[in-house]
Amino acid sequence: MDYEYAVDPGAIAISWHNFRFVIGMFGFDKGRLIARFPNKWYEEVHESAKKLRERDKQRIIEALYQAKDARKVMRFGREYDPSLRDWFANAKLQNEADPFGAIITAQSEPESSNVLSMEEFDESDLINRTQVVREIDELVAAFHHLLRFGERIAFVDPYIRIDRENKDRNTRLLLAECLKIVNRLNPRATCELHYRDKYRGGMPDISYIQEKLGGLPGFIPDGMKISIGCWRKRENPKIEFHDRYLLTEKGGLALGAGFCPRPAETTSLTYLGPSDAREILRRFDQDGTGHELVEPMLRVYSDGTTERIKGKSD
Repeated sequence: MDYEYAVDPGAIAISWHNFRFVIGMFGFDKGRLIARFPNKWYEEVHESAKKLRERDKQRIIEALYQAKDARKVMRFGREYDPSLRDWFANAKLQNEADPFGAIITAQSEPESSNVLSMEEFDESDLINRTQVVREIDELVAAFHHLLRFGERIAFVDPYIRIDRENKDRNTRLLLAECLKIVNRLNPRATCELHYRDKYRGGMPDISYIQEKLGGLPGFIPDGMKISIGCWRKRENPKIEFHDRYLLTEKGGLALGAGFCPRPAETTSLTYLGPSDAREILRRFDQDGTGHELVEPMLRVYSDGTTERIKGKSD
């Protein structure tokens, strides 16, 4: 997965300079995450840092706490064989089964394109996805880290349509692929879709969507549900509702062209850190003070049945 990186816990703590340089390249705001590989990755970094002078050791310890708070290092369920007694050997085995974006280590292997030497690489050697083709597979790949780890996942697009059987088919297919990932890897997450009211005409109200989606089952995986809200921008205080986002409490993405696949075109991506993503996400709290909800939200189930949501308790 091109957003998951293996970083040698012994090599990253060779010096404070090394640690600061490497850790700064990761996070949800970068679109790149460090695999918690092994599960005691933090402890192994801490152990390696004990060899440094006291000031640098304390810097790394403090930065580790900050990295944990920022969710820079995440569990991906990789197997780690302690009997090999070698981190790099484990990383290579996992890389053969399911390639990392790169392996970053003190060792180097010229024949391996995604093994980077800790002392020689820079950020240009890492995957930097800021433009993607608007194909379903490309978009889903760009969304994957948020779909896998977000607890509250919100697709925000003022002009998104999913209710028309033929015209919106590709948008439903994109959402279906996203929901499949959530269902498989992150089943406890809640999923939401938010759009803007018909101030320009042409945007349907929730009642219309409820009527249409009842006859369009199949794009929500079995056992899942998605909540849909229609909002108008609030004038006091004025909060604009124009940009398109995929938002979670851990981070987000701003999408230049939204969620309608068009393979002949590209769209720009801007990564958001946790604080920025949460601030925007709060605008879509049903009982909040952000955008104004036009009418109660709609919950849609995998079998096509629907219901209205009156408040948070629902």
